[in-house]
Amino acid sequence: LDNQQVFVVRADSGINSEKDLAGKTVDVQTDSSAEAALKEAPELTATFKELLTTADYNTAFMDLEQGAVDAIAMDVIVAGYQIQQRNADFKILDDSLS
Repeated sequence: LDNQQVFVVRADSGINSEKDLAGKTVDVQTDSSAEAALKEAPELTATFKELLTTADYNTAFMDLEQGAVDAIAMDVIVAGYQIQQRNADFKILDDSLS
């Protein structure tokens, strides 16, 4: 099972790579694999405006839909499922955390 840690953004956000996350607000689920991967990438997280944690990805996707955050760091499999279920205009960045 190939379960990478990736970033999900709104398709119209203009964010196309990890570099574009500089100065942006990123959300991650507490105690997730994505949070662990971000803790191992301080050079990346230092570029973010803010790194927020949330209790669950449903909340994170609502925040992304409403523009409260610019990206979500999460498992690629969960990301694909959430995007499909929501039938929303999100995209997964090609860059992966791990």
